[in-house]
Amino acid sequence: MKKVIFYLFVGLILTSCGGGGGGSHSELYNHIMKGTSGIFRGADMGMSIDDVKKLEDAAMLTDDEEDYLYYDYNLGGDDSYTVSYTFYDEALVDMEVQTYIDSKENAAKLFTEMKATFDEKYGNGTLADDGYTVWKGKAGNGNNFEIALIDDSDSYGYVQMFITDLDY
Repeated sequence: MKKVIFYLFVGLILTSCGGGGGGSHSELYNHIMKGTSGIFRGADMGMSIDDVKKLEDAAMLTDDEEDYLYYDYNLGGDDSYTVSYTFYDEALVDMEVQTYIDSKENAAKLFTEMKATFDEKYGNGTLADDGYTVWKGKAGNGNNFEIALIDDSDSYGYVQMFITDLDY
């Protein structure tokens, strides 16, 4: 009986500390979000183009202009995503992410995970008339920003997000 109680206790401890995997995110989420620093992927409004480049995989850079970066990531099979960054006066003012996922279920899970992250960081998002869930926050440079996220899946999984500096 003591062994049973001991194993139940250890199981409870592991589960409550994350050892049971209940708080973990999908591999897709981890690849796209790249952690929780900055607003997204370590990037924050006002960053320079060189600082943003350090956050991304140079091999995935397909468009490199004076005020714009575009990255195209293939995740295998029909799954991929793109990330673009727009700069004004040498400062990051806009980020856009488009995900193309073979499974609508995986897209729905990705959307749910991203929404939960932003709800936790910025409070519960509001549902806009166009179907986007929207959050507002204050960037590291003091500017206000807005995140707009939608699961716009039809015949395939498609999650789209815009992050915009509202003060530039």
